[in-house]
Amino acid sequence: GSTASTTPEDDSSEQGRVITVFSTKGGAGKSVLATNLGVILAQRSDRPVALVDADTQGPSLALSLGLPDEGPGFAAACRAAGAGLLDADELERISLPIQHREGSLRVLTGLNRPARWPELSEERVAEALRVCRDWVDYVVVDIAAPLERDEEIVSDLDGLRRHAAGFGALRAADQVVAVASIEPLAIARFVRGLAELRA
Repeated sequence: GSTASTTPEDDSSEQGRVITVFSTKGGAGKSVLATNLGVILAQRSDRPVALVDADTQGPSLALSLGLPDEGPGFAAACRAAGAGLLDADELERISLPIQHREGSLRVLTGLNRPARWPELSEERVAEALRVCRDWVDYVVVDIAAPLERDEEIVSDLDGLRRHAAGFGALRAADQVVAVASIEPLAIARFVRGLAELRA
């Protein structure tokens, strides 16, 4: 697939960087790219790198990495962040380690049931990622594809959006890596999606 990258103007070199991986369509290789990016950054970093599954539609990082998905994961980080209780020690406790000889990767697994998406509100996601910046050098976030702003997604009961986690991760990102597959229709959809992403 092809990738495009956008970087906000305000860059902080003192804190960890958040890299959000985005795609306009499922099946483009977004999660595989996020995982490989996390591994490569872990090889280059003195501290662990965090890999976060914030995909509320089809969380897959735990399955693809052979990790249990019943653990607390990113949803627990978001709940703790919402209560003002998230810190580096708690992130160490709830994340799962992947050790290899050239670096260390800590994984915050995704929701084990997509119906739990209301736990990942935009504000909680943004706060959890802010705390992650003080924990590791790099945070790689895998989000759902596609992102939608349709009003019908809004719940009449609680006002929570199904794609709030993705929007929160995009707004928190220092860098966005956008992924597309090479089919002509996918490329056309990707070009339209990039315009919406920049907006």
